[in-house]
Amino acid sequence: MQADLYIGQENQESTSAKKKKAIFENVVTTVNACFNCNHQKQDK
Repeated sequence: MQADLYIGQENQESTSAKKKKAIFENVVTTVNACFNCNHQKQDK
């Protein structure tokens, strides 16, 4: 999915590309939040 969105293999204006981008950004945000939470627990 990342390759489709960021290497330009898919039209950035298409509805499916916009949906994929939104999903991908949500996944990255969620993983980052979990990583940060777990990392902070280990520092305590």
